[in-house]
Amino acid sequence: MKYEPHEYAAMFPLADEQELRDMADDIKQRGLLCKIVLLDKKILDGRNRFQACQIAGVEPRFTKYAGTDPLADVISWNLHRRHLSTSQRAALAVELKPMFETQARERQLATLKHGDANPVKANLPERASGQSRDQAAAAVGVSGRTVQDAELIKHAAPDVFDEIKKGKKTVNQAKKEVHQKRRDPLDMTKDVADEDSEEKEQSSTLFHLKRYWRKANKADKNTFREWIKQ
Repeated sequence: MKYEPHEYAAMFPLADEQELRDMADDIKQRGLLCKIVLLDKKILDGRNRFQACQIAGVEPRFTKYAGTDPLADVISWNLHRRHLSTSQRAALAVELKPMFETQARERQLATLKHGDANPVKANLPERASGQSRDQAAAAVGVSGRTVQDAELIKHAAPDVFDEIKKGKKTVNQAKKEVHQKRRDPLDMTKDVADEDSEEKEQSSTLFHLKRYWRKANKADKNTFREWIKQ
């Protein structure tokens, strides 16, 4: 049977190929010592063990989650078990932030509920962005500023953010890379001679807007569309 990872577990990076092989060899010799934890028929803890069992040809064993706070438990299990860098923890905090916001809204709903009447969720005040960011940062043991930098990188360059999650780049390295990418499109002295002559005859504003648009990433384009709608 195929088991999908729970959204809380999916925040953490999977083991690399060598680590999975080593884990599979150990399971083949000693069996699966720690059961895979399921919540709502999804793997809450043990994605790597599950894959290692498949590699080793060993039947995995499961247990149902018996706690009361799966998000907090997943964070605790993985932070104690894995050797995540500060930058990887910051990337994790970025993905934890909306989950903390969701929990806060659910607590507000529970507090405001009277009898059978439910308050309209859309009318509830949103949790302050800085507050949820700091909560996520504290949960993984990094500074709010580092989380803020990682969040900006995620919006500006999702592919670079993925490299932070995998431990291939630090937040500082990624910041420099994104900054350099953003500087190049803004250098209006480059490649002007190569522009189509028809575009050169257009207004200066339209001419530059088109140049920015061609070089903008997807996130920037979506932000610009939202700004235009407003």
